[in-house]
Amino acid sequence: MELLNPCREIYRRHDEVRSLLGFYPPPTANIVILNAMTTSNDRLDRIEALVEQNAEAIERNASAIDKLTDDLGRFNQRLDNYEQGMRWVVQLAFALLISATVALVVNATAFLVKLWLPG
Repeated sequence: MELLNPCREIYRRHDEVRSLLGFYPPPTANIVILNAMTTSNDRLDRIEALVEQNAEAIERNASAIDKLTDDLGRFNQRLDNYEQGMRWVVQLAFALLISATVALVVNATAFLVKLWLPG
């Protein structure tokens, strides 16, 4: 926008000189070009503002993704710990079942041996 003001001044002086020299009417094409440039610069300013907003939104999203990634890592660690604990509990339960079964079989065998053997 700052560059357009000197350009407008140059075009205005140019038109004054042309009209003083007898070139009537002053050319309006310069004004049309200048208005198009102003419109283009306004659009560029709006686009630049949108790009800045999008860049800020992308930065916020990147931060949120980093935080979620960290949270997911902690959750996965906790889940691994839970799974390992469950494996140990299941192994302990089977070991207890096997030892109880063995103890029961040994006691039953000893009882039957006492019943069948005279003595």
